[in-house]
Amino acid sequence: MTWAMTKTRNPKHEMRNKIEISMSEDPKPLGRRGRVLAMRLKAGGILRAGWLVGIMVGGMLVATVLAAEEKPVRAGNLQAVSAWTQAQQQQHAGQSNVWIASGVVADRTARTVTVVAEATGLAEAGIVEFLSVGAKSEKDYESLTVALASAGDICRGLEFLGLPRGRPVQPARCQFWPKGERVRVTIRQLGRDAKSSQPLAACMRDKREKPVATENFVYVGSSWIGDVCQADQVSPGAWISTYNEPAVVLDVPYHAPQGEVYGSLVVTEAGRFERGALLLLTLTPDCLSNGVPRVVDFSLTVQAGAEGTNATLATLRGITQGTERGLEALTNDLKGSFERLAGLAKEGRDPFVTLTLEESLTAGIVRELARVLNMVEGSGGVRIEAPPAGQPYYKAFLPDERWRKRLDRPSQPWEVRVGRTPQGGWRCTLVQIMEDWSKEGQLTPDLTPTEFPLDRPEEFLPKIEALIAAQTAEVKQKLTKSGKSKQLDYMEPLLTLKRINTLFVFTPPDAPLGAFLPVVRALQERLPQVYIFVE
Repeated sequence: MTWAMTKTRNPKHEMRNKIEISMSEDPKPLGRRGRVLAMRLKAGGILRAGWLVGIMVGGMLVATVLAAEEKPVRAGNLQAVSAWTQAQQQQHAGQSNVWIASGVVADRTARTVTVVAEATGLAEAGIVEFLSVGAKSEKDYESLTVALASAGDICRGLEFLGLPRGRPVQPARCQFWPKGERVRVTIRQLGRDAKSSQPLAACMRDKREKPVATENFVYVGSSWIGDVCQADQVSPGAWISTYNEPAVVLDVPYHAPQGEVYGSLVVTEAGRFERGALLLLTLTPDCLSNGVPRVVDFSLTVQAGAEGTNATLATLRGITQGTERGLEALTNDLKGSFERLAGLAKEGRDPFVTLTLEESLTAGIVRELARVLNMVEGSGGVRIEAPPAGQPYYKAFLPDERWRKRLDRPSQPWEVRVGRTPQGGWRCTLVQIMEDWSKEGQLTPDLTPTEFPLDRPEEFLPKIEALIAAQTAEVKQKLTKSGKSKQLDYMEPLLTLKRINTLFVFTPPDAPLGAFLPVVRALQERLPQVYIFVE
C-alpha cells in the first residue's frame, strides 16, 4: 500500500492535505486520452464518412455503414484473424500437441504460443505504458499493440505448454513482487519470415538515468473471477505491462510501481509499426538451463537467541528452509542466512521469502533488521513475501519520519503508545486525535487527543466501532442544525471519521514485539494499515 496525497478543503474552505490509502495512482492528466485519440484520428485520416461492408441477414446481402469510431481497420483485421485461425486449424488438424483458439496457437513441440496483434501506430519517442492490451481496453492510446485474442486464451495457451500460473502483485496484501516463471516475447509483422522477429523489449527505451533492462517477462497469469480473466476487462485491459499491474498476464520481472515508471519508457525506431498493421507476438518459456523452476519459496525465521533483549544484528539467529527437497532447515547467523538465499539468486533463481519475527525481538533490533532487508531485497536478491497472519510487514518499521509530529501529518491516524508499567511490564494506550478547523482563517487544526487504556485489547474493537458511530451521529446532528450537511466541505469531518483505517504505533526500542503485537492484531480488522515508530 502507498500513501497517496490529495487536496481537500476544511470546513472554513482552507486548503489542507488528506491521507488516503491508494492501491495505484494514475499520474496522467485528465483528458489526455481524448487529445491523443483526436490527434491520431486526424493524422490517420479516420475522420471521414462511414465504411461500407456486406453482411448476410436471412440469406440476403445487406449493406451496413460502420461509424468511424467502430474502427474499420479493426473490423478488417478481425476478419483476417478469423481466416488465420481457420488456416491454423486446418494445418494442425488432428495434432494433439497443438492448441488453437481465436488468434492464438500454442505448440508444445515448438514450445511457443503465437498471438495475433494489431499495431497502434505509436510514434517514435511516444510514451509506452503497455506493450499489449486487449481489444476492449480503453488504454490502447499508450500501448504498442492490441491483441486480437483474449487474454484468458493466452493464459490457457501458456498453461497448455506446462507453464504454471504465477501470481500478480497485490499491494493490499503486501505482495509487491510479480511471481512466476519467465517468458520471452518476440514481435514481427504477419506474413514476414520468422528471422525478422525481434525482442519485444527492443521496441521501447528507458529514458531514466539508470535504465532497467527487460530481457523477459514474468507469467503472473492475471487475476480471475471464476472463469473470467481480468486482463480481458475494459480498464486497464492490459496483458503485457511496463509496470506492476495486478491484472496483467505478463509483468516486468522487477518492482516497478506505476507512479515510478510512467513517462520513462518510450517507443524506439524498432517499435514503429504502421497503425493497423497485423503483428505476431511469439511467447516462449524462458527456463533455466538445468530445468529447475526459477521461483523457490523460502521461510526465514529470525530469533534473538541467547542474547534475548540484548541481541544485536550480529547475534541474531536465522532459520531458513525451502519448500523443495534439498533445501532443509538450516540455522545460521543472519549473515549466513542471507548468503544461502543470495547463492540461489546467483544461480538465476528467484527466492520468495516469508519472514517470521520471533516476538521476543525488540522493536529497536527489528528496525535495524528492516533496514538491512530493505537493502538486500531486490531483483538480484530476495523478494520478501507478505508476512504471516498477525505479523507486520517489515517495512512497517520504516515509516516516513515526518509523520512523528502530529501537526506535520496530512491527517490523524489512530495511535498506540507503548510504555512501562510501575511494575516494570508493558502497557498500551490507544489514542484518537480529533482535528478542529472551526476557527476562522486557521492554517493548522487544533488537535484534541483522547486516550483509551487497552487493558483488554480483545474487547476494544467493538468499543472503537461504537465510538465512531457516536461521533459520526454527533457530527451529523451539528451539520443538520447548521444547514450545511449537504455541502461536501462540511461533510469532511464525518467522512474522515469513517475513512481512517491506519494505526501508528509508538514504542521504546527495548519493548519486545510481544508488548504491542496483540493490540495490533486485536485492531487489525478496523485498522489494517500499521506503521511502527521506534522512539
